[in-house]
Amino acid sequence: MLAQLLSSRGIETPEEAQVFLNPKEGENLSPDCFCDMERAVERIRRAIQAKEHILIWGDFDADGVSATAILYKTFEYLSANFSYFIPNRETHGHGLNSKELIKMMTTKKLKLVITVDCGISDATIISMLNGFKIDTIITDHHKAPETLPEAYAILNPSAPNALLSDCTAAQINDLSNLAGAGVVYKLAEALLGNTPLLEELLELAAVGTIGDLTPLVSYNRTLAAQGLEILNRGANKGIKKLFENLDLKGQISARDVAFMLVPRINAAGRLTGPEEAFDLLTETSDIALNATIQKLNHYNAIRQSLCDEMFNECLEKTGLEGNAIFLFDENWHVGLIGLAASRLVETFAKPVFLGTKGTEGELRFSVRGVEPYSIHEILKANEGLFLRCGGHKFAGGFSFNPGEHSLETVKSAILKTVDEAAATFKDELDSGRALDIDFEIEHAPNKELVQTLALLEPCGQDNEQPIFCIQNARLLNFRQVGKEGSHLKFECEKNGETLNCVWWKKSSFNAAVGDELDIAFYPKLNTFNGITTVQLEIIDLKGEVVPETPKTATPETAPRTVQSVVTETGNQKSLAETLRAESNPKYYLESLFKMLKYAHNKRNGEILPDKMAELLGVSEIWLIDCIDLFESCGALELVDTDKIRLTGKSPDWEACLSNVPLFEEF
Repeated sequence: MLAQLLSSRGIETPEEAQVFLNPKEGENLSPDCFCDMERAVERIRRAIQAKEHILIWGDFDADGVSATAILYKTFEYLSANFSYFIPNRETHGHGLNSKELIKMMTTKKLKLVITVDCGISDATIISMLNGFKIDTIITDHHKAPETLPEAYAILNPSAPNALLSDCTAAQINDLSNLAGAGVVYKLAEALLGNTPLLEELLELAAVGTIGDLTPLVSYNRTLAAQGLEILNRGANKGIKKLFENLDLKGQISARDVAFMLVPRINAAGRLTGPEEAFDLLTETSDIALNATIQKLNHYNAIRQSLCDEMFNECLEKTGLEGNAIFLFDENWHVGLIGLAASRLVETFAKPVFLGTKGTEGELRFSVRGVEPYSIHEILKANEGLFLRCGGHKFAGGFSFNPGEHSLETVKSAILKTVDEAAATFKDELDSGRALDIDFEIEHAPNKELVQTLALLEPCGQDNEQPIFCIQNARLLNFRQVGKEGSHLKFECEKNGETLNCVWWKKSSFNAAVGDELDIAFYPKLNTFNGITTVQLEIIDLKGEVVPETPKTATPETAPRTVQSVVTETGNQKSLAETLRAESNPKYYLESLFKMLKYAHNKRNGEILPDKMAELLGVSEIWLIDCIDLFESCGALELVDTDKIRLTGKSPDWEACLSNVPLFEEF
């Protein structure tokens, strides 16, 4: 079975298998493969020696935050005079921002700017920096435009003439697959040589590589495998504490990083700002890390809830037909449209374009794609309509000025491009989207099989986990599990054996007890109460209905308003009691105020106390008391039973807490 799985991945000889099955022993790629590496290192060393101020300009996703942390730790080790800036997704967007840079020129006397996971599309701003005699070193991995910025040095394997001409085809391919964190790690290698710090930096490079969905083959596979080994030894204190907080048992895998760590890093950048995510990767204080992890967990819970809500809103809109989905809603959160687009791609198997209104009136879209389309090519064909655009084959984004080009004009142009591409791919699309099964088996998988499959790790993009299938399994029972019954657990029987199954993010299916099902799954080991069993993580089954009908509120389950909450009675903890029990009471007030600010900006002030209380882990009475507290401090007005309006006055947290009866420990 293992030999067949290797063969399906293009590995045919014992020598190739030996390399693939031992990724931690893979060959390193020299930083000197980059044409501008020597020039970049020379400029950075000169800046450090002269105590010139260096600015690291990062990015807000998991790859960008990890890459920023790599360079931050490198410069800290080298005693450089530096600062860093990670833009806010909502207010700054991706890439360099001229307004922020001009501010920093006057306050920090910049001499060198180093971009991280961005910069290759910022020719105009880099030209401006040159005019102020500020050098720029670009580290990026995104597709380059035809005209490159006039930077001091460019480290981007996807840019023309960025790699040495004597690199082999294999080296060029491996370097071209690097994530932003992988590119920055090569720069750190060149700057540091063989120092102990490189071990922790390799862990961060693995997180960025996994988080950015780059192909986990060849050198990226080696980088991820080596980084995961270091991660499991706990080199980075914040990552170690986060996984301890999640109570994850056993070896941490690429899948654990992708589904547990990366979403928490991204949630901060999507909802508020990337500061807490960066702190997780760079902070060393136990107290600070505990507070940071608590915040990231809250952000992730809020992100999940809001994304579910946005996905259901998309399903209720028209425009789901045709070769692509193009939807817009000015009330959607710009940090979540990409996630909702990904879920729509999974559901409908077609390119998805979701947009919302930016802070300066521009319309901003996140794009997600699927084979055989190329999002990069679709956007490139329409770049004349955009203020900015960029991306990869399967993901991208763009913004445009509605005063110059109407929403309908942009929509028509993009859908026309997709239709033309669909005509080209007609044969592939007509064949339908099939789920490729690696093996059909007749008996329940055992622990030995799962342990054998672990030899294929790290699994991810271009090295997917093997998918198995069992046909004609009889359904014995099923039940909903998880918060709000959002997952399914069920048991099937085949050849006298019981199959324990779980289907994440699926609350129902159209099967009845006694039905025979064909199930596709990943076999996994699951430990509960000290007992380890094989659990089948379901991917699909025959007859399943997609998409599910969005849930509608009934009188019994409808969200409660402020008025309905304040009329309830019960043994709820008082506001003072709850705050006194917390080591960081201000955090809860700040988190709630951010939610209220979102409601004010994006929902016309409408709030749902029961959902907000659930996300914060507090009672509804407590939450309403806090709203009253903010009102007494002049930060907001309660204009209706379930509607607030912010006054524009920022809360004075010390004054707020002093208004809480009997609270004396702020």
